[in-house]
Amino acid sequence: MDKNALNRDGEWLELEIDSDKIDKLRFKVRPISAHDEVQAVESGRNIIRNVYKTIVDIVIDWDMTDGDEPYPCTPEHKEELMPFLVNFPVKGKKDSVVGGAILEFAKNTSNFLKN
Repeated sequence: MDKNALNRDGEWLELEIDSDKIDKLRFKVRPISAHDEVQAVESGRNIIRNVYKTIVDIVIDWDMTDGDEPYPCTPEHKEELMPFLVNFPVKGKKDSVVGGAILEFAKNTSNFLKN
């Protein structure tokens, strides 16, 4: 196996949230290529929408519950929750929000190296 091969199945990212309602969020994130990132940023007038779409696309799972029941990471649930989740502030990181932390994690290929 190539020691530099990336785990395309994704890796878990846990973030401490600076909020009274949520302590932590866990997302399973797939790596993003430099090409994907450039596509999102150079997309013209809809840069914010396209970067947001990229963030939603690279989240492939999450660890959330609704009461005691698991709340699956479906396209419908992503559509419902991600607009709010991406804007939560990350604890201990000045000016950092969940969406930016997800994108930064996904861009760092060392987070996805196979052992």
